[in-house]
Amino acid sequence: KKARGEAFAFRADTRDAGAIKAMFDETERRYGAVTDLVCNAGVNGGKHAFADLPIETMRELLEINVLGY
Repeated sequence: KKARGEAFAFRADTRDAGAIKAMFDETERRYGAVTDLVCNAGVNGGKHAFADLPIETMRELLEINVLGY
C-alpha cells in the first residue's frame, strides 16, 4: 500500500507464443519497456495420487510447471 504501485492481470496460456506476445505488447503499451518479471504459471493434476496420473497429464504438468509451456 505504501508504494502505491499499479498492477494488472493478463491471463495467458504459456504454451501459446501469440498469447505471450500479446501479454508483453499490452504491458508495454500500459507501462513502457518490461524491466522486471514475476512468473506465476502453474497447474495441478486434479484429485489423483501422483502415481496414478496418466502419462499425458504428467507430461502436461511438467511442461507447464517446470518448462513454462
